[in-house]
Formats: sequence, structure tokens, C-alpha cells
Amino acid sequence: MIHLLLAAAAAAPATLPPGPIDFSAQDMRFELKDRRILYLDGDVHLNRGDLAVVSDHAIANLAAEKTKPPPAPKGKKKKKAKATPLAAGQEIEKFTVDGNVHVVRGTRTADGDHGVVDMPAQTMVLTGTPAVKPVLHDGKETLEGDLILLHTDSDDVDVQKAHLLLHRGLKPGATPTKGPAPTPMRVDSEHLVLHN
Repeated sequence: MIHLLLAAAAAAPATLPPGPIDFSAQDMRFELKDRRILYLDGDVHLNRGDLAVVSDHAIANLAAEKTKPPPAPKGKKKKKAKATPLAAGQEIEKFTVDGNVHVVRGTRTADGDHGVVDMPAQTMVLTGTPAVKPVLHDGKETLEGDLILLHTDSDDVDVQKAHLLLHRGLKPGATPTKGPAPTPMRVDSEHLVLHN
């Protein structure tokens, strides 16, 4: 198994720590043409902080090389955190993952057929097929839709054509009562945004 530790210098998300993106795959191919593209195939794993993504295939697009800024005027020099180079001074711009995509972040899991992790925007878009929609699980709660947008800098979720199944029966700290278990509630919406 090929294993590569890459340092990405994307803006530091609030809940994902800055630093390296660790990824592995059975096969890897690096294209140096026009843009730098890294192809990963077979049992692909991407990890950064508490975000883990598994898929059959992935493509890593590296950001264009940055030109050096002009020298700062003489005087007080502020120390600025330097970006950690990825490969030849480049940073990861986005990962596109395909096939049996599984995402784990804290207590949440999500599954779909296709996903795009946008490092500068700090988002992941997860889609499925017409027959199998992407789905997000948070404990007993289930959320599916045509498109699920996960914000990696927060726990916010944005879903198109959402179908939410709530199993919440008791508020935390409440005493269970005798009788039938609470009935799950189904919520359907063209657009659903969850802020945490």
C-alpha cells in the first residue's frame, strides 16, 4: 500500500486543525502536465483532524504555484506563519472522491457515491445516484437528500431536497414514561440548513 503524508496549508478551519493531510491508496499516479494532479485508486483514505474520508478512487488537484510577494518595506518585521509545502511548493486545492464514499467526522457519518472536498472553502459536497441518495447519520437521526454540503469549519449542514427522519423521543435528562415508544418524525423540505 502506498502511503504519503502531505502537508496542506489551507486556511485553518475552526474545528479542523491546520496541518497535514494524511492519505493512502493501493495505487497512485502523479501527473505533472498543465496542472498538478494526483490520482489515487483502491482503498483510498484521506484524514485531517477528525475528518476521515474513504472511497474507491480520488483525484487530488494541487493549487497553482504562488508567486513570491514583493519584499516587505524595511522597518518592523512581523513574523508570519509559513505555509507548509506539499509537493514542489504546492498545496492541495481539492479532492474529488468517487465510489463507495464514506465520511466520518466526530459522531457523524455520511455515505454517497461522489464527493468533492474543497480545501480553501472548507466544505465537502456529497452526492449519490438517482437510485441511492447521499445520507448523513448523526446518532439515530438520518438525513438524506440530492446533495449534502458539509462545512468542515463548523458542524453546519446544507441539504437539497432533504428527507430527515428524527427518532428523538426524550429531551436530555427527561425521565422515560411507561407506554409506547415515541413515533419517529419525518421532515421533507426542498432546502434544509442545520446550524450547530
